[in-house]
Amino acid sequence: MRLTIAISALLFFTLKVFSQPSIDWYRTYDDEQHYLDGSTCAVMDDAGNIYVSGEAYNYYSRSSEYDIVTIKYSPAGDQLWLRKYHNYNYDGAVKMYYHSNNIYVLGWSQDSITYNMNSIVLKYDVNGNLVWLKRIGNISYFMYQPADMIADYNFENFYLTGYYYNNDSSQGVIHKLNKYGSIVWETRIRYQQYDNTVFLKSSLSQSGNILSCGNVSMNYPNYDPKSLFVKIGLNGNVLWSRTDSIKYVVDVVRNQQDEKFILSISPAYEYHTNFNVSKLNSSDSLVWNISRTGTYHLTSYYNLFPVQKFIEIDNQQNVIVAYSCETNQNRNSLSVYKFDRDANEIWQYSDTSIIKPTSVVIDNFNNIYVSTICYFYRNTNQSYLTKLSSSGNLIWKAGNISIYRYDFAPYGLIVKENIIVLSGYSNYMYLGRSDYLTVKYTQPIGIQPISSEIPDKFSLSQNYPNPFNPVTKILFNIPLWPAFRRGVDAEGRRGVLIKLIIYDILGREIKILVNEQLKPGTYEVEFDGTDLPSGVYFYKLITKDFLETKKMVLIK
Repeated sequence: MRLTIAISALLFFTLKVFSQPSIDWYRTYDDEQHYLDGSTCAVMDDAGNIYVSGEAYNYYSRSSEYDIVTIKYSPAGDQLWLRKYHNYNYDGAVKMYYHSNNIYVLGWSQDSITYNMNSIVLKYDVNGNLVWLKRIGNISYFMYQPADMIADYNFENFYLTGYYYNNDSSQGVIHKLNKYGSIVWETRIRYQQYDNTVFLKSSLSQSGNILSCGNVSMNYPNYDPKSLFVKIGLNGNVLWSRTDSIKYVVDVVRNQQDEKFILSISPAYEYHTNFNVSKLNSSDSLVWNISRTGTYHLTSYYNLFPVQKFIEIDNQQNVIVAYSCETNQNRNSLSVYKFDRDANEIWQYSDTSIIKPTSVVIDNFNNIYVSTICYFYRNTNQSYLTKLSSSGNLIWKAGNISIYRYDFAPYGLIVKENIIVLSGYSNYMYLGRSDYLTVKYTQPIGIQPISSEIPDKFSLSQNYPNPFNPVTKILFNIPLWPAFRRGVDAEGRRGVLIKLIIYDILGREIKILVNEQLKPGTYEVEFDGTDLPSGVYFYKLITKDFLETKKMVLIK
């Protein structure tokens, strides 16, 4: 027993070190002596250039005014250009898109005296030239709060989601803009007898209709909040609208079958909230609703950036939710849930050292990345980036990533192949100041250990997906015995010599994926068939004590 425990501990430490991503570079932007600068969103183009945008505070030069500052970095971290946009006293960015050598920035612009607020859409080309600018407001409502922006499949049109607001009421509003920045139509809704109607998120169906999600409420003291769902047609006409007892919509995602999964929160007790996941079918009828108890405060709900994602769908149509939940020891923790399309909980992952997720992203292999903040004493935040396998096992946790100043609040998260980018606010402890901070990571590729548990026998699993195009994964197990009895090389290093080889249908060797000494554990290897023709291939696991071959199919 002592031997097993010692080896398990050693293996866990080895896995953590082996799998850690490395920091390629980090860059900061400080507009004027660190006064409240920070990026809220980030995108990457096809060449690997990185664009970040947010808000920068001009404390000295223009008497406490904010600008929308957008920066382009090369893959090596060189600043290629920086663009500022200034309209009113308070300007800031909330979401970005990249498409066909153009960058689209959604933001807001507010006058500090009249509090008049407009929505702003900026279109830049990759050289930083401003292609067009669109400001949207309404003279009857002094504030237009942008909440989200989505694009159609060819980026021919954009749909802005938000609400108009004055002293005692609000109207939900959707704007359709064409690719030249012109307004095609505007749809405004104040639902029935409610004083306030707010749109927060929208989803574009395959037919081109828009499902807008938000909330309705009465003014104080009645409130009576409910979630609101409105279906809007191709010409901006309202097809139907309805409310639901779930309280506050946070996000909505759509799968290939045109099913929608809506994340919402509702009060539970004291400062706690439940999170709810609701599934709507392609006709937008409710299929199911599930709920879990969490600790995401309602006050935090109003400060979410549109770029933040707490619900995603993997390529097997499973639903992933990242949330802050309470453990049995009355401690807050990060909880990541995976549900299937039928509302069955597949697994839950918890980390009691982290209490607040900021975004979740899923890669092509259904690995899950969660950017997080962990609050400590003296108002400092330490941020972590967690990677989970599709089965909910921890692959690695990179932290503390407070590499600059005192802490880091990441909001933009990009995952593209082996590249990871985080962007957000880097805050000064006690001083109430912050800078833009952008961090680029490279994560290990090829073979990766995915579990700290030691298998009891050799095994080679069927690749997944299969058939595949062009990338697939192969998983295999190495047991403790007889590996440690026999697996000692000439230099005395413990492990087992493992070979994993790809062959074509004629038995010719195509590629050696693994040829190294490995310790006991479960491993996963990625195989990329981009340069190979469609057809049947074989992969073989070879050790001194084990030999197995399996077939896989590449379809292009």
